[in-house]
Parts: sequence; structure tokens; C-alpha cells
Amino acid sequence: MRAVSPAVRLMLVGAAALLGAAAQPADDLAGRWYGTVRIEEGMRLRLIVDLRRTPGGWTGSLDAPDQGTFGLRLAAVEVAPPLVRFAVVGPAGSPAFEGVPDDAGERLVGTYRQGPEEHPCVFERAPSPPLRPQDPQPPLPYHSEDVTFASAASDREVLAGTVTAPRGPGPHPGVVLVGGSFAQDRDGTVVAHRPLRLLADRLTRSGFAVLRWDDRGVGGSGGVANRATSQVQAADVVGAVRWLRRDPRIGDQPIGALGHSEGVTVAARAAAAERLAFLVALAGPALPGEPLVLRQLQLTGDAEGLPDALIARQLELRRRMIEALRGGDPRVRRAAVREIVRLQLGLEGAARGDRFEAAVEATVDAVDNPWFRDFLEHDPRVDLAGLGIPVLWLCGAHDLQVDPRQNLPHVVAALRRAGSPDATVHVLPGLNHLLQNAVTGSPLEYGMIEETMAPAALEAIEQWLTRRFVRPGQ
Repeated sequence: MRAVSPAVRLMLVGAAALLGAAAQPADDLAGRWYGTVRIEEGMRLRLIVDLRRTPGGWTGSLDAPDQGTFGLRLAAVEVAPPLVRFAVVGPAGSPAFEGVPDDAGERLVGTYRQGPEEHPCVFERAPSPPLRPQDPQPPLPYHSEDVTFASAASDREVLAGTVTAPRGPGPHPGVVLVGGSFAQDRDGTVVAHRPLRLLADRLTRSGFAVLRWDDRGVGGSGGVANRATSQVQAADVVGAVRWLRRDPRIGDQPIGALGHSEGVTVAARAAAAERLAFLVALAGPALPGEPLVLRQLQLTGDAEGLPDALIARQLELRRRMIEALRGGDPRVRRAAVREIVRLQLGLEGAARGDRFEAAVEATVDAVDNPWFRDFLEHDPRVDLAGLGIPVLWLCGAHDLQVDPRQNLPHVVAALRRAGSPDATVHVLPGLNHLLQNAVTGSPLEYGMIEETMAPAALEAIEQWLTRRFVRPGQ
């Protein structure tokens, strides 16, 4: 990323000082401020700052919703118009802001610094929505209908989703979209990006009927998300495929699956129980969860500039946590995991108190459950080796969550064992785990990147599918 030169920074602050020549009373600056830091073209970071005046002085907190970070404490808060400055406690690089208010007291204009980098930053009273230029906007040139269907799992859980289909008479080939880890809605919403909605739009415009749905426990779907192992989720996919087969707009046309991240594993498991015509795999793993999460921790720590000693300690604690999760007695297991989480959060500088204890319990709940334990142990290579269908496998060279260097050799070997008649594997340069054009690939960048999915990835998916499964006039 490019740093703003000291001369440019002085000009920015100097111009802001002219705007704020008529100093605002300090009390008028208390409250919530919404900021935008422009990192570079196509990448910005939204910040939300709460400034509070107390008898002991000014305090506050900061949220970075694009990075999934909330409630960071502010220190060294100074509100003495025409100057406003504060530091953020916790993140690497000691983030800090310095600026001045405008005449109306509705904007704070200045500079946001983190480590060696400096960027122009403007805080305003009104929120700035995330810019997502690829998000489909009405009117849409196809049919869209909210539906429900039953899972093929033994519980027959009812799931809610959306089917989109071309307006032509058909019949149309079908695709079911399978999102990644953790509970997601039918759009695959993550840091205000909606990649599954974007994919549904692109594929429907290309001639496919597309079904996507809320994960268990999300939106209109029943069930509990963290109790749904990949096997249970695969049964949900089977239910979706069977529902789509009964749609008269599909007829006898082929139906396949497109999965992202863990959704690739889920879709591949579904293929063992239900005939699929194809699999499109985006950033999918080929190894069990344990080596994945350890490599992910190493790579993201390196990308974020964490000290080697801190990364090593985090890896040690993560290994201890994984070993504890293999324990048989639920009470003993949970107690061991809780103690490791307390050490880990303390290592990351989390403040003690009620919020710390709540964070400990939330983290324990996130890992000590059937879904995560299954994720750690299940080997996707078993499912991939059973695929005898056309496969498109795409991943980004900057993927730090499912490292292609770690996974692709196993993908290629498994597909060879499967004897797939048509397997295509591509590593797309410069793309991250969400297949966005990225700088480092760090998950902290996901929300800052305005692009939801790189055009090169969308084009590769569309071309591969339409050449094989869409007939002229469909």
C-alpha cells in the first residue's frame, strides 16, 4: 500500500484547519462519527467512532465493520478544537487519528495513521454505506421467487431460499450454490459483500436456474447451525437438488453444484448421495481442518505483520485447543478449551472484565460443537476421489485461508484417482479467498475491497459452465 507523503499530509491537515477556523465547542463533538479511510483505488476502510465526555476526560471506542472488529478502546483522546486526536488500543501498528472539525461541526477532516502508513480520513455524522458496485440492482431480467424445501437429512429440516430462472421457456440447466464455513444467509453475506447473490445473478443471466438458501438457523431456515456437520449440510444440498429436479423449468436438464470454501467439501459429499452433473469448486480445501487452520494462522499473521514470537505462541495455543477438542468427556473438554481461549484472548490484549468473559464463552461456543469438531477431522480427499463428473476448480494465489500451495497437490491427485472426464484447475493471480483482487490476501482486507468478486473469476466460471451445459436458445 502506498503511504501518503509528509508534505501531502501537512497540506491535508492545513486545508482542514482552514475549514475549521471557527472552533466548535468541545461538547458539540461528542457522539457517533462515521469515517472512511481511502487506502488506494478500489479499497477503503469504514470506521465508526464514539466520542464520550466524562468527568474524568474524553473516552471512546472504535468499530471497523469491514474487518469484523468492534469495541476497540480509544486512548489519549484529545478534543480541544480546532484539534481532535485519538489512538486505538489493541491492533498492530498503533492506529491513530488527528484532524479538525469543519465550521458546521459535521465533519472531522484529517489523517489516519497505522504503522508507517498514513491515509486521508474524513469522519461525518451520517453513516457512509459500503460501496459494492457489483451488487445486482433491480429491475432484474429474470424470474426470482422465494421458496422452501425439505432437507434430505433424517430430521427433514425445512430450509428457505431463493430460486432465480431465465424468463425463456426453458428447460434450463440448474445450479445449487453452497456457501462456506459458519452460518450464512442465502446471499453468502460477509462484510457487506453478497457473493452468492452475485453468482446467482451472473449464472441466471447466462441461462441457468439457480437455487440458494439460508443455512440452518439463519433467516427463514430452521435448525441449529453449529450442530450441522458437513454430512448434514450435504443432505441439505441433496434436498435442494431434488427440489430443483421437480421444477418444470428444469425438466431433464443437468443440475450441478457450485461451492465456496467449505461449501466445496459439502457439495462433494452430496455428490456421493445424489447424481450431480458437475462441480464448480471455489477456494475449496483438500485437507482436514487441523492443518488448514494452522497454516491459515501462520499466513494471516505474517500478512498482518505480527511478530514471529506472537505467531508461534498462537500456533501453540491453537494446537492445544485442537487436541483438547478431541477429548471425550464434554465437561472436561469444555473446561480445557475455555482455559486455552482465556490464554489466547489475553495474548491478543483483550481487556479483562465482563466483556472478556463473554468473549471467552462466545469463542468456546464457536469451537466446541459438532460442526467444528467434524471440520477438524473430516478428510475432503475421500469425497474428491469419488467424483467422476466434470470439475472446475478455481483458487486465488493470495488465498491465505485455504492456501493453494498446501491444498492443490492433493486436489489434483484426488481428481486423478476419481478419473474425472473433464477436470480443470486454475490458480488466479492476485486473488484472495473470496476471489477478490487483493493486496496481501489478509481477511482484514475483505471488507475494504469494493469488488465482491474479480471479473476474471466470474468470467472463468460463466464460460466453463455455458460451454458445457447451455444450449443455444435456452
